[in-house]
Amino acid sequence: MAIDQTSGFMIIGQGVVISGNVELPGKLVVHGKIDGLVNAGEVYVGTEGEITGKIYATEADIKGRVGDFISVTDKLILRTGAKITGNIEYKHIEIEQGAVVDAVLSQRADAPKLQRVVYPSPAKVLNQADFAAAKV
Repeated sequence: MAIDQTSGFMIIGQGVVISGNVELPGKLVVHGKIDGLVNAGEVYVGTEGEITGKIYATEADIKGRVGDFISVTDKLILRTGAKITGNIEYKHIEIEQGAVVDAVLSQRADAPKLQRVVYPSPAKVLNQADFAAAKV
């Protein structure tokens, strides 16, 4: 079965904790916590969400807590209530009043492309066909 690598959607619900790396081509919505590297097309971190680790994305919209390193190749939005630490690379940025930013900001017209990171045992999002095959 061919998997469409141009889309994908994942929600990390409140109270869910992932210790490991997450990679997907589409949108990642985080209301829980990720302790690891994130590599996604779009990243949204809700008010209760938290990511501790590196983030590589095309676009990011942050309302929660993010620490370590963020690299966004297009637009980064830091909403009211966001708490950001570390280093940030971006092409365009919007910081709302009330966002707390304790970071080194680097605007780059040539922001780096998403990083293809090689790491052991990457997280994999399974679809129904994968589950059906595993039951056999």
